[in-house]
Amino acid sequence: MIIAPLLIYGSAWENDMDFSQFAIMFKSLYFEGFSRPQGGVRTIIDLLVKRFEELGGELRYRCQVESIKTEAGKVCGVVLKNGEFLESNKVLSSAGLPETFSLVHQETKFKPQIGKLSFTESIFLLEDKAAFANFDSTIVFYNSTDKYKYQKPNDLYDISSAVFCLPDNYERENLKGRGIVRVTNMANYQMWKALDKQSYKLNKEKVFASSVALGEKILCQSLSPIFSDVFTPTTVERYTNHIGGTVYGSTTKLRNGVTEIKGLFVIGTDQGFLGIVGSILSGISMANLHGLMES
Repeated sequence: MIIAPLLIYGSAWENDMDFSQFAIMFKSLYFEGFSRPQGGVRTIIDLLVKRFEELGGELRYRCQVESIKTEAGKVCGVVLKNGEFLESNKVLSSAGLPETFSLVHQETKFKPQIGKLSFTESIFLLEDKAAFANFDSTIVFYNSTDKYKYQKPNDLYDISSAVFCLPDNYERENLKGRGIVRVTNMANYQMWKALDKQSYKLNKEKVFASSVALGEKILCQSLSPIFSDVFTPTTVERYTNHIGGTVYGSTTKLRNGVTEIKGLFVIGTDQGFLGIVGSILSGISMANLHGLMES
């Protein structure tokens, strides 16, 4: 179980992880500990957006990239879904390795692997944070089997292990108001994708019921959520376009961000840094390395 948090927070491989990533995650989790920005991750994103725009950057929203254009093995820009062409001799893609190469309409030698790992997550709201009064942990890595399995389950989701998170417990001095609970389980994308609309809805309800039951087991009390939401691997696919609903991307990583197409660089999870903070650091470091330093 010592490796379980490291896998959950930093591995695209089943039942294993890259050694360099292991070293980073071990130090981060066990020596530095968990943390959460006040106001959530949106706080960090808002600061980055503000700074980017102060420096003259332009953000374009709802502008899906239809293809990445190349000439003689070099990138020359991107074509948006509305037909607009944006010319550039450098493109940094956070779409993921398989997804990025699927946008390049030329034959390439590189064939990145598609990851297998995806999750369900239940988020529910309790009327009163008093439910956490006798439980001060912010996160619990739960496992009910003799040997922990970090792999795509053979069922829609794996009930034998989970991540149970109480983000409100970072502020123990304030136990008034409503409280949030998050429960994450490993899931099987192909099985969720095969469900019809009615079965999909019913199985989301089962995931939620299982999450509440786990919360009651850990907190040793009954819970009555007043609001809930559940995402599945197909939710991940819908909002990220990641093939297979993969959360940690491909098992093929490009540490230096360089692809075989000149001027096309990969950033984010498939460059090698996983998670929200990792993806942000990846974008910053690759932009510095291949953009500012070369300029």
